[in-house]
Amino acid sequence: MSAYWIHARRIKFPLLQLNLLRIRTFGIAVEGGYLTRLGIGGVSFLLLLLCQVGLGFTPVQSGLLTMPQAAAVALKFVAPGILARFGYRTVLVSNALIIGIMLLLFATIGLNTAAWAIVLMTFLYRAFTSLQFTSMNTLAYADIAEGDTSMASSIFSTLQQMSISFGITCAGLATELFIPAGLQLGRGEMIHGIHESLIVLGAFTFASTAIFSKLESADGDSVIRQRMISIVTRPSRSHPICCADAFSRAASARPSSATTTKVRRMFIGISFAHVRGGSKRSKRQTLRSIII
Repeated sequence: MSAYWIHARRIKFPLLQLNLLRIRTFGIAVEGGYLTRLGIGGVSFLLLLLCQVGLGFTPVQSGLLTMPQAAAVALKFVAPGILARFGYRTVLVSNALIIGIMLLLFATIGLNTAAWAIVLMTFLYRAFTSLQFTSMNTLAYADIAEGDTSMASSIFSTLQQMSISFGITCAGLATELFIPAGLQLGRGEMIHGIHESLIVLGAFTFASTAIFSKLESADGDSVIRQRMISIVTRPSRSHPICCADAFSRAASARPSSATTTKVRRMFIGISFAHVRGGSKRSKRQTLRSIII
């Protein structure tokens, strides 16, 4: 990466414009996301290794224990409401800490751990990682100009895939370090070695909080405002939402703390109206009460 940075500065039209990393929100999303994925990229590998080699489960049983991770992905649909309520900085910092704690909890799994406890831990872990991925991926484009979106997407996607690959590599290197090859290890020593590997990966996740803490409280609010505008101004054949203009004016205003609070309250209100199955009329009434 450093070699390409030097090369890109010497040519007129580089393939990747790394100067986009100077945009604060994009740079933080890339750097923090890189460290986060280093920590969680190899967790699936270590969990399956722990279940099969350490705990003695069959491949089918191990797959069933980790299957709830797929169901937890559905919780990403509540991510917009959580981000609107707490903001990107709070969500990314606190969620990274929670994920690090979850990795430490995985390091407590032993021969006497109940199967339901493993299922619960994997479900919660995947729910929090899904929220973290959604937050990082949307924050990356918060302050990117429309003309630079394609280039930013290329940089972000490339580094994302690299970090996932390096995460699996880190997990393998940690396993090699704590579980030396060629030794006749018992089940207890194998489990202990995998536990130490999980702690190392958790350290990467904890380290990402130092990067996400550089965010300001208003960072990413442009994404929230844009999403809210798309919901409120959604075309209707017979009942246009009469508060759309008022919301648009508030959303496009200078991002002061008062404006940020109002936009977030609007998003939460319309989300609740939508969740409880309200009609467009109930959404309009919710918006009116919040604006007033």
